[in-house]
Amino acid sequence: MTIIASAIKFGDLVCFLPQPARHHHILRSVMSNFKGRTDAGYLGEVQGFLNDEGRFMDRRAAYIEAHNCKQLKPRRVGEYDGDELFSEDLW
Repeated sequence: MTIIASAIKFGDLVCFLPQPARHHHILRSVMSNFKGRTDAGYLGEVQGFLNDEGRFMDRRAAYIEAHNCKQLKPRRVGEYDGDELFSEDLW
């Protein structure tokens, strides 16, 4: 399985855009129509990714999957070095 898209989950609704889209692109283009708001704190969303089976994963689960699939780009010195996936880690 591989990561194919950035995604945001709000309740049961999952919104996504294909790569190289980032989470802020989803917030601006898709979620901005949802309740007319674009501020992440108000939406209560969970940011994550979709895999090639259409499964939504939060940032931590997606990091493990991307690592196992050898999808991660090498991180540069001084970049975030945690256990959550960011689209910048992929594309």
